[in-house]
Amino acid sequence: MSPPKNDFKIRRLKSKKKIDQLFENGRVFQTKSLLLRFFKYRSSRFLEFGVSVSKKSFSLASDRNRIKRQLREAMKKQKGKLFCPGCCMLIYTGKKNPRFKSLVQDLGMLLKNINH
Repeated sequence: MSPPKNDFKIRRLKSKKKIDQLFENGRVFQTKSLLLRFFKYRSSRFLEFGVSVSKKSFSLASDRNRIKRQLREAMKKQKGKLFCPGCCMLIYTGKKNPRFKSLVQDLGMLLKNINH
């Protein structure tokens, strides 16, 4: 049986209520440098996601913003691997500036774990 088509759209996670629910009830998946919190919504047609980078690890805003842009782009590249709508928060836990290729690989592993 083939996986269902991913006909949902990706948008930013902004709702405080959903973020609180995500951190209270969401499932956690982790690799060496990424942490993903995920909560499924059956009635939604969207995947809402947010990204976060620690200010303690990266004191310069330009570094944090660069990593966030890379995380958003990696999520867009991996959208085909995630076929369930809901909300998720992607948190970079590494201590060094990441390479884009490694972010895409780590995110691919996380999304593979969600679907199994």
